[in-house]
Amino acid sequence: MKSWEIARNYFRLRACCNPIYAALEALEDALAELHPAPDQIERIDVATYQFASVMRNPEPKNYFGAKYSLPHAAAAIVIRGNAGYGSFTEAMVHDPAITALRRRVHITEDPKFTAAAPQLKPARVTVILKDGRQTTRLCESPRGDFQQPYRESEVREKFRQLAGLVLTREGVNAVERAVDQCDRLNSIRELVERIRHYA
Repeated sequence: MKSWEIARNYFRLRACCNPIYAALEALEDALAELHPAPDQIERIDVATYQFASVMRNPEPKNYFGAKYSLPHAAAAIVIRGNAGYGSFTEAMVHDPAITALRRRVHITEDPKFTAAAPQLKPARVTVILKDGRQTTRLCESPRGDFQQPYRESEVREKFRQLAGLVLTREGVNAVERAVDQCDRLNSIRELVERIRHYA
């Protein structure tokens, strides 16, 4: 019996650093409950493990810094509904609405969460609204690995979004079809021949 280590891979649907994923999942759950407009949010409190808690810079200078800023990723999710590629461009780093909300995201380390890492990568998020409503959500570890995998449709959608930055819709579809048939090809050369016209 063969074991394919690629099947134990980790996929990242968000365009930011993996340690902050648990906080972002907890935030998405909290937002799904409250459905707030961005200007209704008084503050967002995040408690997480030590390695993730240091990614707290509310004033990243550029897109690279934003990828390691939990306040930026959280603000992007509130404002844009996602933390995908488009949420970390230079335009989004300097977007006034995202900038304002980043300053209302507060991050602390929870020693109990630190003790649980790396087996777990926990985060607890509390969203507090200006009208007094609030909710708290906990994520012990984010989805994405082989134990809690993303749906295939989610992985394909990320591929389409990123490939669409450099390929036409026809090209994206052709590459996806070609990769789907990899197990029937004799060599990687055949795959390259099928997709090289779209590069």
